[in-house]
Amino acid sequence: GTKEPYRRQGRMRRLLYAALTDSRARREPFVYLTPASERIYLPFGFRTVGYQNVVTVGSVCGIDAGYRCRKAEPADFAGLADFAERTLPKYCAVYTRRDAAYFARMQKEQEAMNGGILLLYRQERPAGYCFYSIEEGTEIRELVADSLHGKAYAGALCAVTRYLKEALPLKLSGLLPGSEIEGISRREIAYRPMTMARITDLFSFVQKLYADTPVQAFLDVRDDFLPKNEGRFYLSVSNSGGTLERVSEQDAPKDAVLSVTIEELTDCFFGVRSLAGLSASALRTLHPVYLNELV
Repeated sequence: GTKEPYRRQGRMRRLLYAALTDSRARREPFVYLTPASERIYLPFGFRTVGYQNVVTVGSVCGIDAGYRCRKAEPADFAGLADFAERTLPKYCAVYTRRDAAYFARMQKEQEAMNGGILLLYRQERPAGYCFYSIEEGTEIRELVADSLHGKAYAGALCAVTRYLKEALPLKLSGLLPGSEIEGISRREIAYRPMTMARITDLFSFVQKLYADTPVQAFLDVRDDFLPKNEGRFYLSVSNSGGTLERVSEQDAPKDAVLSVTIEELTDCFFGVRSLAGLSASALRTLHPVYLNELV
């Protein structure tokens, strides 16, 4: 934040510009953040690409699907990392890689909020995890299990509520995309903006795209904040990846060029909304996004 006497002097703008320029220099495809308010970051090319689901659980569940849980120890982190890397790609197009160091850092963050990491297991085998904190209330974040549907996933939640029965009710947030919990209807789940993203290096970003059938287009891109992303390009995406080539005005038929902003491309490529004039139906967009960290 900026102290009141120093506001409206462009300090945040200069800081963001330096951070985004550094990111582009490192050829990072995009950056993301958790906004205090979406409107703060819209003028700088950020767009909301992910929402976090939230539901309140007030009592111990009665479903037993064989899950048990205990507090995770450092010796568990390598196994948790392996479990996460096998599970998350099944449900998420974009997520933060969770290695052992990630879980070690997360453990410290949660302990600072009177919580920790709970390890779920079935038949003595690791079968999931969640992060929990107890401050003004109890919050469970990122409940991941070896089954994310119906009775089994409800059983994982029940194991957690049994472990934390003295700290109920709890707020459960950050369920994996597509998950369903028996006994909790979609009407009980609220959604809040969680992740805003901003393309920093368009060339690197396009390399992350894939298409089931080839997609080609001439683009005239405008980026009001990072002008190095601007220009006329030839976009080509196939099942082996995407490429972006800068072209001259003479190389592109004038009536075939699509004028777009970097914000419109962000929305399109992250699957937020389609872009008229771009044959994007074959694109495998970067959706769903599961960037669940508090940043």
